[in-house]
Amino acid sequence: MKKLWKQRMEPFRIWGNLYFCGSVPSSCHVIDTGEGLILIDPGLPETFYLVVQGLWELGFEPKQVRAILHTHGHYDHAGATKLLLGLAPEAKTYIGEGDADTVRGLDDLSLAELVGAEFDGFFEPDVLLEDGYVLRLGNTEVKCVSTPGHSRGTFSFFFDAVDDAGEAKRCGMHGGAGINSMMLEYYAAHGLDPSERDGFVPGLRRIRDERVDICLGSHTYCNGTQGKGRKVLAGDRYAFVDETEWAKYCDKTIATFEAMVARGQ
Repeated sequence: MKKLWKQRMEPFRIWGNLYFCGSVPSSCHVIDTGEGLILIDPGLPETFYLVVQGLWELGFEPKQVRAILHTHGHYDHAGATKLLLGLAPEAKTYIGEGDADTVRGLDDLSLAELVGAEFDGFFEPDVLLEDGYVLRLGNTEVKCVSTPGHSRGTFSFFFDAVDDAGEAKRCGMHGGAGINSMMLEYYAAHGLDPSERDGFVPGLRRIRDERVDICLGSHTYCNGTQGKGRKVLAGDRYAFVDETEWAKYCDKTIATFEAMVARGQ
């Protein structure tokens, strides 16, 4: 991974107390709860300095982070968590139980090899998420829904972002859409049973009909974060608001997975 500074994105407010401070290869979202920050996916260690810079540019400090919430335990989502803990000593970490051993360094399922890296930023999670868990901090409640497949412990999140006038938008983030870790070749290489991917489509169908005003991406490609971010920075505060996008995203992601299976992959 070279010249990652060229992958930098200017941080911006998505809606109200919800912000983006990630980069092109590694999304990172922040919720200001009034009693500390919830940070979703610290991302890659190689791009963590961009997260820190983004927090400062948004008017925050890393030490304000109180909760580090992980969609899953892959390197590009949890690789920088240990670094963040060094700057946010009061933060607690949250991750699905199925991915706990990955971030503990007890298995080799971090996908670090796909970017030519080695995952060594291990940590002991404070809270192992269970289906239906609600993270409460300040003015925010995040509903956590188990949606395995992309990894054993992938979780999706739902919460309200509220602006200064009190207008709330329901936000949804699916925890992992990439099919790279659900291919038969991947399972064979890691000695895994392909049945581990059987929960992917049912998980998406469970959450498809959630009411969502703002579809967030665990990667920037999932929801067009880059293009929408440019619109926000140009003055369009409603760039991310689309009540129809969530269901379309779920349907498209299911179709992509089913096409992979049909190809015998």
